[in-house]
Amino acid sequence: MNCPILEDFLNENNCNENIAGTSNKAYFFVKSDLAAPLTRTRNVYSTPVFKAGKGLYLIELKSNTQQIQGSSQGPNKGFNLTYQAVIDAVNRKVSELSRAFNNLDIGIIVVDGEDTQIMYDPNNRVEADTDGINSTTGAAPEDDRQTSLQFQLKGVKYQNLYVEAPQGGWESLRASSSDPTQSVADPVISPASFGEGETCEVSITCATAGAEIHYTLNGSTPTLASPVYTAAFTISATTTVKAIAVKSGLNDSNVVTKEYTKA
Repeated sequence: MNCPILEDFLNENNCNENIAGTSNKAYFFVKSDLAAPLTRTRNVYSTPVFKAGKGLYLIELKSNTQQIQGSSQGPNKGFNLTYQAVIDAVNRKVSELSRAFNNLDIGIIVVDGEDTQIMYDPNNRVEADTDGINSTTGAAPEDDRQTSLQFQLKGVKYQNLYVEAPQGGWESLRASSSDPTQSVADPVISPASFGEGETCEVSITCATAGAEIHYTLNGSTPTLASPVYTAAFTISATTTVKAIAVKSGLNDSNVVTKEYTKA
């Protein structure tokens, strides 16, 4: 491949605005979900094509925190790219998300004005170095509670890499589960109370199609090892029912608790 020369840029329009900053959204993907590796022409990659049911995952970020920095590594040694952003939360879902970022071979797509940058290389990993992902709950109510992200892509040929957007926009390539922070709907335990009878029939439902419900009757927190709800059951004494709903590709629901007190 020929190196670009200065004459390539002499006739460019140099009156374009150069406004700093990117959007507060990023699209992450897992490289193994691609139907084929992206191809690159100079510093622009082809539009991603994903395997069936796979795609991009949208992450909402704290405003004015997302950026990509490119730094040269010396003559003929290429560039290192550094991605930085902040998720304005510390919770169970973000903790699981951080683990995925830390372990998976990922790519990152960042809308940059009218263009789109990408952190991707078919042969090298986008990875978090030591302390690249860190969180703080803050010590006082006015402190920030956030998760900071810093990833590096080393040994690329350009200080910034770009990607062709799909005709339908990046939203058209989102995975079927849409968002890695999306969760199964919380289960609903019925009825509202024990009632006046000697027994009470309890049912548990979930609005998420295909979700599996696990429950306990002793007040303990349900897990995947807890019984699977298949049909309504009867209780005859004061009982604490707890339930959680799970589905592959989504985060687990919250644990729902219902106290039934026999009169």
